Amino acid sequence: MVTKNNFVRIGGAAQTIAPISEDFSLSPSFPGTDGYIVNQDNGQTWNRVTTVGASGSESVRIINYTNVSGQIDDWITPSYDFSNLTGVSLIFKVANARRNSSSNDQLKVDLSLNCGETWQPRYNKAGAALATAGVVSVSFVPNASQWRQETVSLPTSVNLKPNVRFRFRNISDRGNNTYIDDIQITGTLVNVDEIDETTLGYALYPNPTSAASRVQFKLNRNSAVSLEVKDLTGRLVRQVMNSDLSAGMHEFDIPTEGSGIYLIDLSVNGKHHIRRLVVTEN
Repeated sequence: MVTKNNFVRIGGAAQTIAPISEDFSLSPSFPGTDGYIVNQDNGQTWNRVTTVGASGSESVRIINYTNVSGQIDDWITPSYDFSNLTGVSLIFKVANARRNSSSNDQLKVDLSLNCGETWQPRYNKAGAALATAGVVSVSFVPNASQWRQETVSLPTSVNLKPNVRFRFRNISDRGNNTYIDDIQITGTLVNVDEIDETTLGYALYPNPTSAASRVQFKLNRNSAVSLEVKDLTGRLVRQVMNSDLSAGMHEFDIPTEGSGIYLIDLSVNGKHHIRRLVVTEN
């Protein structure tokens, strides 16, 4: 048997645009569009449950009660696009109980800017610090009062980054169960007209796509804006819009022109912000 302790999963552009709010009410929400589970012993691991939640009846759970002591299980979240977000925070609710006073189950949350090649630790609690319900001698199911909200401040290195992942890591002490719910990623939407032209300052989603895509951006002031679709040679394929826009949020649909790679050129007061759009076959 070959055990892989470290590996990198190669993926495309982020599929989920931040800010986000996830309560796991829909089945595809876990592990997410391009999220995945690392469960090296094929034993107990992270799963979506539909019987208990912080704000509904769904959440994500790992059963430490019957897990193997020392076993590590990871949920790698979908990749998130922070292209138009600064001052980012990760917020989630957690519930955990200890089997006895010496139980030391551990929950860690790390982030990666390079598809999981390296991880930066951001949250680490174990034992009494993790527990929200004290000692429970049976397999733990939280009630409404046994959840705690955690807020994780993120470094400025994530600002405006187009591909960010988180890793929820459970290290079992065969204590009791841990639940996660109501994940939020919040921050300040950045005005695209305040960002240097070499920075990815707007959201393009979904990308890749087999159908239409969509551009979202925010203006700080009234501006002359044009939005064009070009091929890789720079030839104009379609002009989506060209007009003066008021300050605030704006969204435009980007019709596809068949499979291929296109350049989406957003020009604000003569400053160009260009991103690639990958269109796949249906």
